[in-house]
Amino acid sequence: MKRQVSYQWRLREIMAAHGMFTISDLVPLLAERGIDLSVSQVHRLATGIPERLSLPVLAALCDIFTCTPGRADRHQGRERRRPQDRYRQRPGEPQRQATDPRPPPPRSMNIPPLACDNCGTEGWRYRRGLCGPCALAADLRAVLDGGDGGIRPELLPFFEGFRTMTNPRAGIQWIFTPHVHQMLRSLADPATPITHEALDEMSPWRSVAYLRDLLMLHGVLPRVDRHLILFQRWLRDTLTEITDPDHQHVITRFATWHVLHRLRRFAERGPVTATQTDSGRAEVRQAIAFLNWLSQRGRELSSCGQADIDAWYAGAYNARRRTHAFLRWAMRAKRLHRMTLPHQTTTNPAPISQHQRLAMLRRLL
Repeated sequence: MKRQVSYQWRLREIMAAHGMFTISDLVPLLAERGIDLSVSQVHRLATGIPERLSLPVLAALCDIFTCTPGRADRHQGRERRRPQDRYRQRPGEPQRQATDPRPPPPRSMNIPPLACDNCGTEGWRYRRGLCGPCALAADLRAVLDGGDGGIRPELLPFFEGFRTMTNPRAGIQWIFTPHVHQMLRSLADPATPITHEALDEMSPWRSVAYLRDLLMLHGVLPRVDRHLILFQRWLRDTLTEITDPDHQHVITRFATWHVLHRLRRFAERGPVTATQTDSGRAEVRQAIAFLNWLSQRGRELSSCGQADIDAWYAGAYNARRRTHAFLRWAMRAKRLHRMTLPHQTTTNPAPISQHQRLAMLRRLL
């Protein structure tokens, strides 16, 4: 009768007990002890059951986790019995009753409950003995440090609210994104005013919009209309791209006194919608395209005639009908002579009746 020996490899559990949840954390620790293994090799070592293991690697693991080889693996031996010996009693084995259950599996390693070293909350530790919320709070406190070891009083509501997010790992990754980290460090500087105008100078605009929403949510900044702020930022960037000074002056006045004025009236009655700001962007784009088209024809806005208007709309009426707003504003502002803007019905006409359809067929036949 052969005796079969098996063992259980518990490196993954010991890593979790020490707050180590990624393979990349173990690679430099092994390298410090003279064990040069790649990430894929360490991954197979931690997730699989090694059949062969060198003593230097085992000694390095025991030194890293301050344990003995018996903690990293547990073995058990049992006699390998033939199928016909399944119900045969071994020498010295007590009489087994028919109702006795099968022998229980070997007990797993007794790991103490995981608890945060800072707050004492039991659960998985995120990094070096700290739970996720405590690790997020420590990193955010370091990012928002104003240089005197503390956080600006204006940013304390944001700090207290952000540290309690339900997914601390995502929060840590967000604050250490390079451009977000730079924005937070800039706001942490006491010399930087925490205002909407200061945020308008930062980029990229999507991250700025998200940071603005967080600051307004926690009461650091006064609430403003989100779509209106995004439109103003887009308008400022669009105006700087216009190379012709005369065109830039005209478009600036049109966007300020017509488009923005209308959006602000909408904001007084309720939140501005994305559809309303998209309509404003389309009107500004078409106004810029019309002025460029006039320049290619060697004409200025003041010398534009009815033939130019008709030629502009004849190219693509449905795509250029947003120019109506700019041309009407230009005529009211005395920048353009009184013109007749073409109108074309873009909706589907009413269907003809069966009698009219038959009459048309008879005429054709």
